[in-house]
Amino acid sequence: DVADGIVTKLIRRHPHVFGDTQVADSGEVLRNWEEIKRGEKANAARTSALDGVPAALPSLMLAMAISKRAVDVGFEWESFEDVWAKLHEEIAEVRQAIDSGDSEQITSEVGDLLFAVVQVARWMKVEPEDALRAMVRRFGGRFRHMERAAQARGTALAQLNASELDVLWEDAKRSRA
Repeated sequence: DVADGIVTKLIRRHPHVFGDTQVADSGEVLRNWEEIKRGEKANAARTSALDGVPAALPSLMLAMAISKRAVDVGFEWESFEDVWAKLHEEIAEVRQAIDSGDSEQITSEVGDLLFAVVQVARWMKVEPEDALRAMVRRFGGRFRHMERAAQARGTALAQLNASELDVLWEDAKRSRA
């Protein structure tokens, strides 16, 4: 029954593959797919383009999904330069919030900044979750390299000053740790 339901849904949602529907490009495929989904009984109660995005997604994935839904209904910047300007605007607003000392405002502005970074990723066709996960792996490798280097010197990272730590960090980057 489960398999039959999945097959039925696949056939219904892909008339360009399993039927006679002709499409000009992948954009038209996606528009048709969204229209078919909107007409399905499970989606009939949705009143917003954002309805149905699982709230339990990891934050970066949720931000990307919400962003894509907004774009699907035309809420989009005209150019990447507009997105880039928004990112820099958000950076300035984080700085202002920090200067104000208001922790709620800082939290709000950091959230706005992260959402703007997701927009940059979307425009560049980068999955932000994957990009951040890869960066954390790189950071971990570099940090462990620094710990080993400090240990080889007979010391711990906590005993080093900022410039010594920076030297170890740059060495770790050069070693591709």
